[in-house]
Amino acid sequence: MTHYQQNIAACRQGAIGDGGVTEATLAPLLARAEASLNHLRGAAATLPHLALADRRDDLDLLAEYAAALRRRCEDVLVLGTGGSNLGAVTVCALATDAAAPRLHFMANIDPASFAALFRCLDPARTGVIAISKSGGTAETLSQVLSVLAWRRAASVAAATAGGPPMVAISEPGARPLRDIAAYHGFPCLDHAPDLGGRFSVLATAMLPALVAGVDAAAVRAGAAAARDHALSQPAAN
Repeated sequence: MTHYQQNIAACRQGAIGDGGVTEATLAPLLARAEASLNHLRGAAATLPHLALADRRDDLDLLAEYAAALRRRCEDVLVLGTGGSNLGAVTVCALATDAAAPRLHFMANIDPASFAALFRCLDPARTGVIAISKSGGTAETLSQVLSVLAWRRAASVAAATAGGPPMVAISEPGARPLRDIAAYHGFPCLDHAPDLGGRFSVLATAMLPALVAGVDAAAVRAGAAAARDHALSQPAAN
């Protein structure tokens, strides 16, 4: 496997002269970087965002929901902000499956954007994935309520009655998003409480990725390989 590399050799004084980075400048920075790497090496097995790359047991359930969304939907809305949205955008950019539903990533609550999108979609053939680690993100809750109102105005059946699927992801406990999901009869999957949203790409992005036809297991395997390679190298590399 070829790993991504960043080579700064051409930035050093020996390569470009007086304007380049000197050994005196670089050496203490590399020492600090090596100390950080040593910390990561010792903690990698217990840091959730690093250990998650080795997990596979959750993918079967996600694949079931993804299959339902692929089977019953022409379009899928992915609702969320920050890490709950951007990771999935990045991973789904790898998709090449022309048979997959069209994914629409909505990261804000701009009513003009939502109104324009709603005019282009068939609510009876549009699924929803709503992601909020806290389950209380105001923007995401607003998005979910807007989509529910749109579906209701079009007399779309609930997912439990044969309508297009809706799936939420939130950490366990008393959460507004979980309350909304329970009231409207759609499932809410668990977001790991100890996994920060900005580090959650290997978790929250996997369901949208599977809908898009991306191999989620391969994504995690690649992440594990990159992690192991990075932690096995000295900071100078």
